[in-house]
Amino acid sequence: MDETVDALVLKQVDYGEADLIVTVLTKEYGKMSFRARGARRMKSRNAGKILPCMKSQFRFDLREGKTMFILKGVNSLKTYPSLHGDLAKSAGGSLVAEVADAMSMGDPAIDSVVFSLVETAWDMVEEGKDIVSVICLFLCDVMRLHGIAPQVDGCVRCGCPKVVAISAREGGFLCDACSNLEPRNTFALRRFRMFVKGGLHYADKIMPIANGNLGDVETLAEMIHYHIGIKIKTLALFIRLFGVEKNA
Repeated sequence: MDETVDALVLKQVDYGEADLIVTVLTKEYGKMSFRARGARRMKSRNAGKILPCMKSQFRFDLREGKTMFILKGVNSLKTYPSLHGDLAKSAGGSLVAEVADAMSMGDPAIDSVVFSLVETAWDMVEEGKDIVSVICLFLCDVMRLHGIAPQVDGCVRCGCPKVVAISAREGGFLCDACSNLEPRNTFALRRFRMFVKGGLHYADKIMPIANGNLGDVETLAEMIHYHIGIKIKTLALFIRLFGVEKNA
């Protein structure tokens, strides 16, 4: 059956002499893989429409039980030029794509939410919003979907409301009595709590008050690694591009 679907391109891998395997995220079917025949040839009409960090409409034959589909045609919907022309924005877009690929759950109902989060994050980066803040908010939202949102209502261990530090291993705030970590200042703790509680939906209200911090990004990434075993490979490049300005 001939089918079309709007898809966010997460990654592509070389296959054979001239083909590509393209991984996308869709609202209707969750994560899907397509074989794009001849996409690596110079004269390919599809090559520029299936780049990572793009939104395109894919046409294919839908058959139950298949895990990979042959791409029959594709139209560009959103090209996100800044995500492909600006190194910093490209790193941010790639990090979002990697997290979406690694943390998609195989449940179309949940993956449709991830689809909206990815598109919103890419839109915001393209619009020139603070990239570090967008990444923080996106990671908080995805972690919430996985049930590993940081505990920011008090100390993770004892529940004490007077907290002084953030522990990736413990999964949230710690009070002075429970922590052997370097204390964070009050503003840093409040900022982290706003990002966790708000997410991308409240970005316009949060960003005027506080921009994200690279230390927050690293802490969230460490939490993901500790609690579900996913290491974000593009994080190192992202941190290098934005410098080392942790724990403001």
